[in-house]
Amino acid sequence: RICVASIRHWYPEILITLIKDYSWGRFPTGDICRRWKVDVLDTGGKAYGWGLSKLEPLFLPEKMRCLIIDSDIVFLGPVLNRLEQSDADFIVSGRTADTVRPDEIPELYVRMEVLSPMDPTFELPSFFFNSGHFVASTGLFSRDDMSRWIDWTGRAHMRYPKVFPCADQGLLNYWLHRMAQQGGLTLESIQFALWPDTSEVRSLDFEKILATGGIPCLVHWAGLRKPLLRRMI
Repeated sequence: RICVASIRHWYPEILITLIKDYSWGRFPTGDICRRWKVDVLDTGGKAYGWGLSKLEPLFLPEKMRCLIIDSDIVFLGPVLNRLEQSDADFIVSGRTADTVRPDEIPELYVRMEVLSPMDPTFELPSFFFNSGHFVASTGLFSRDDMSRWIDWTGRAHMRYPKVFPCADQGLLNYWLHRMAQQGGLTLESIQFALWPDTSEVRSLDFEKILATGGIPCLVHWAGLRKPLLRRMI
């Protein structure tokens, strides 16, 4: 609710679509849809594995760009205004490789020692990104294009979880960089996401931000779950 409300504050008329994962059964979202003019993507009531539901827009036949976000996000301002300055097919908020600890790569993104025998020509990229917020172009891929890495039958799941420990995040860090290297798409990194458990965000004056038109960034509470809710500002 908070995520959708924050988007509507800055963009009263933009199209917002929920992607529902029915892994744990059906659940109502009618109040959200009515209150904030939200649609629900028709997935046929599909159950997804960890994070894989956010790949669903990629397979839409119509060619358009969309911002795919997790639900633990708020907009601090007109984020899309910043993103629309780029015409890249995919836009991420990346971390340059020199700011990523060596142990974080196999923990958060990809285990190269397992992937290299499967794709010997793939090289580590110059930046990595969180898959909870990224701009995507639809209509470039089909579900079959990712069938080597994802088993879509029944509840969708990763075929090689040892390669991509964080499921969709690892796969997208590999897939988008690989496609960009081959000229199949354009990929750009723009800093548009902030992390809440930082001095930068803790020092923000949210009332002032609202009063002065906002800042074109979003805040993502990735990884902060119970019992860490008390740390969430």
